[in-house]
Amino acid sequence: MKTLKLIAVLLVCIGFHSCQDEISQNQIAPNDQIEKRQLKLKGWTPSDCVAMNIFISPECGDNWTQGVLDAIDSYNNLFIAVTMNVVEEEANSNLVIHCEQFSDLIDDIIGVGEIPLNDGENGTDIYFNTFFEDDCANPCWFQRVAMHELSHTLGITHNDEDLDNFVCCAGPLSFDSETGLFDPWEFGEYVELELIEGTPHGFQEGSIFNAIGPPCDESFCTFSEFDIVALETLYDPCDCPETECDCAMSQIDLLLVPGQEICAGEIAKLFVIHEIPPGSNPRYEWTFDGPISGSSHGESASIIGQSGGHRPLGSICVTVTTDCGSIELCENVMIVDCDGGEPGNNGPGGGNNGPGGPK
Repeated sequence: MKTLKLIAVLLVCIGFHSCQDEISQNQIAPNDQIEKRQLKLKGWTPSDCVAMNIFISPECGDNWTQGVLDAIDSYNNLFIAVTMNVVEEEANSNLVIHCEQFSDLIDDIIGVGEIPLNDGENGTDIYFNTFFEDDCANPCWFQRVAMHELSHTLGITHNDEDLDNFVCCAGPLSFDSETGLFDPWEFGEYVELELIEGTPHGFQEGSIFNAIGPPCDESFCTFSEFDIVALETLYDPCDCPETECDCAMSQIDLLLVPGQEICAGEIAKLFVIHEIPPGSNPRYEWTFDGPISGSSHGESASIIGQSGGHRPLGSICVTVTTDCGSIELCENVMIVDCDGGEPGNNGPGGGNNGPGGPK
């Protein structure tokens, strides 16, 4: 089987890899110098809410059709402000899936998806090459290709593009069924890309957004961790007034282990116990007061009780913040001198004159 390429297309720019050898090499960074990551057009802003009504052309065979349907299910199972629905009439759609026989000149291209250039817009067309309809017996391969091209319509570019030299071609996307070519098919200006917030600078194997995917029998059809981060960042459901976004925490509590009394000098652990909807982006801020010192680790913290103080009672507070608000939890903890009583009391080992009390 040939080396297969997945191609991104802009509403006004058509980006593709198969023609890069025609470009002056000083305009393109060597492939091994390009940091691979989740990218979008620099400065581009998506819509807060996206409803995609997708029409699948009857020219698409069973494999491409099922691949698109499976890809739609994958997106609809994410916690993002995007809904995808299949419609039976093209007139009721805002995204059309085309299946065409590509020319021999570009027969190594599997699919082409429009990337939105204007703020708040999404791509309106995806083309799949019918040459590959019967070229693979693995349904997951078709699903992955469809997931990849749908990501372009949501504004995500290839991970392996150069930030400063993304190749594009001027003109709207148009396919000529007679020639099997896209028109125009010539180079235009370069556009800049930018990293999607929260995604890594290093290449992540297994990303749906990689330009060149695995062969048929090794294909995967699940989003990587950072694919999901990129989509949740661009399409945060809490930004969409039409999406029910319940970021409120339920059954929230602060658990202290081993309990409300801890021995001076020994380490105790605290854990935030809660139920938070996926995509709520929780953040934790810890404070420690009294005869204790502590360090935080996200939703957990470690504390050490200090002996010999006037105040054997300490407190720990954590503020948990999501995109929809915050809540503060506090717990008191008694510091006990396990070798001789509680510091600061008049009992054995305590009192003002006893060991463990103030001198």
